[in-house]
Amino acid sequence: VHAAEGEIELGIGVSDNDDFLYSSFPGIDTSPFLVLNADLEGSSDDAVWRVTARNLGIDTRTLAVDYENDAGFSLFGEYWQSPSRQNGTVSSPYVNIGSTQLELPGGWVAGSETGDMTNLQSSLRQFYIGTERRRYTRGGETTFGEGMTFKATAVSENKEGSELIGGAIGRGFGQVSPPYGTGTRATLLPVPIDYETTQLDLKLGYQKQRYGVELGYYLSVFRNGHDSLSWENPFSLDIVGGGGGGQFPLASSTGRLSLYPDNQFHRLSLSGNYLVGETTRFYGMFSTGLMKQDQTFLPLSANPVLSAPPLLPVNSLDADASVNDAYLRVTSRPMPKLSLKAAYRFHSRDDDDRLLGAYNYYALDSSESGREIISVPYYYRKQEFDLSARYRISSKTSIGLEYEREDILRDYVDIEREDVDEDRIGAHVDFRPLDSLSLRIQGEHAERNGSNYVTAIGENPLLRKFHFADRTQDSITIRATYDLTDSVSLSASYDRLEDEFGDTVVGLRDADRDIVAFDVAYQINDQLSLHGFVSREEASSLQAGSADGVSVTWTADYDDTIDSLGVGAEWQAIPERLKFSLDLAMSQGSEIVSLSNTLSPVTPYPELTSDMLSIRLAVTYQYDKQTDFRLVYWHEKLDTDDWALDDQDVNSTPNVLLTGEQSPNYDDNVVMLSVVRRF
Repeated sequence: VHAAEGEIELGIGVSDNDDFLYSSFPGIDTSPFLVLNADLEGSSDDAVWRVTARNLGIDTRTLAVDYENDAGFSLFGEYWQSPSRQNGTVSSPYVNIGSTQLELPGGWVAGSETGDMTNLQSSLRQFYIGTERRRYTRGGETTFGEGMTFKATAVSENKEGSELIGGAIGRGFGQVSPPYGTGTRATLLPVPIDYETTQLDLKLGYQKQRYGVELGYYLSVFRNGHDSLSWENPFSLDIVGGGGGGQFPLASSTGRLSLYPDNQFHRLSLSGNYLVGETTRFYGMFSTGLMKQDQTFLPLSANPVLSAPPLLPVNSLDADASVNDAYLRVTSRPMPKLSLKAAYRFHSRDDDDRLLGAYNYYALDSSESGREIISVPYYYRKQEFDLSARYRISSKTSIGLEYEREDILRDYVDIEREDVDEDRIGAHVDFRPLDSLSLRIQGEHAERNGSNYVTAIGENPLLRKFHFADRTQDSITIRATYDLTDSVSLSASYDRLEDEFGDTVVGLRDADRDIVAFDVAYQINDQLSLHGFVSREEASSLQAGSADGVSVTWTADYDDTIDSLGVGAEWQAIPERLKFSLDLAMSQGSEIVSLSNTLSPVTPYPELTSDMLSIRLAVTYQYDKQTDFRLVYWHEKLDTDDWALDDQDVNSTPNVLLTGEQSPNYDDNVVMLSVVRRF
């Protein structure tokens, strides 16, 4: 056994904020924290092993280990952990946040509107919205016989934390006699997250010089630790707020909604490749899968006033959905300068044809909807054809052509368009007029149409959903790279995309996007190098709406702009002794929405803005050939303005109980001091 080699970094870090909820440091929950990274490798006469560790001292950490010997046997394993905290500190009056049965505090004063809840502010409890994932991967691979391989990979992932979900309860709407209902009351609810996903991937392969096959099996099992969320209704059931009148006879004091059900997925696959001659290769893959879900249904309503709500036709879905995929590809070089490719891809999903029978559902725990629901089968099919050719005219010039066709079929009730087809053609030219200059120009044109568009029941008859609507799309890309000298490299790019929905009256009518970017790298000398980039992205779209279902009554123009700038430098102040590195990145984004309304004047929406600054400075001092001392300072600041969140209290909306979530803003600083030891 030979001695191990590699490096270990050990140190300490401090931060000026323990709540890194949005920034690049979500794993730093305490200060000070441990800095621990490692890259190790060892070997014997017939085997090698490796250990890689990143950020072991914080909650964003990775630890990977692998082993391989000369006989073709290998083992590998990885632990990965990452938190995600999107919403910061929010508030709710529920006393048992984290439970699936949310309860209001004793003495709660319900109100017809949020402003009528007199003890709301004194009852609020703060909590974080966020989750944390932990993933464990392990597996191995072995070779045996002549060309035979077997590989097994198992992955287990846990996700825990809390998220927000909206829960609504009707206030007697649908009642055919007085007192009539007054609409819906909704609450943003903290829902606990307890997910467990297990995956198994098995592959058996056989590969010879000219052909090979592989047989695979994949399993995914999802388990949710919670099947439903129930909550006490914070709104009163009174016809007049504050107990000033009778109650709606069908309003509910509690609500309940189902959460993601347990499910599993099985898939068998077979793939193969074959080399014909020396220039043509065929590849094919077919897989068939089965999705299964048999979670027990919740009762039709949680309303205690409804003494005997009707029963569902069955107790559970007992659903099976088959998923089939196929892929065929042939690549060939019939001439030294000509390359050809043809490919076909097929995907389908077919739910079982089991009908649950008709039933009358309850509208938001308030009253019978009066509308029967029938579960129907679902079928989705997608086919893609791709033909491309590339021809090298000379050592400096080549051209390429491509044609793609996409055909999507949806077959189920209330679908606006069963068939959607899109044809796309593209071409590109690669040109190198100088040894130091390379250019690429690429363009594409696509047209999408389909079967007759049938507006869904209850929707505006003028509406066309953008993913079903006829569309014409054009795009162009220009790239240039220029080596000004041996030490200076420049690059520039321009991208434009245009979407036109010519037959749409109400909905998305057009969307455009332009991106311009420049990059530079400058190696001044052996000790100093600089790099930088600047880019600007502009996006615009036009949305049209109709209040009367007859003509367009309002439009909204969206204009988005993102400007980005980055510079960096590396300086060997003392060669092989002292090194400085600096990276600075800035980004400014904004969105302006211009509204027009033919029926009445409108108040413009405020501008949305987002400004980000990131600075990272590192100093490395090489004490000797085996030891470095490293000092890192990292600053990141984000300022955002979002009128939909800012200055919105929990009771800012009369009919919805909010959480007081604000747009993200932070100003974080981290300092890390460590020693790196090589051996």
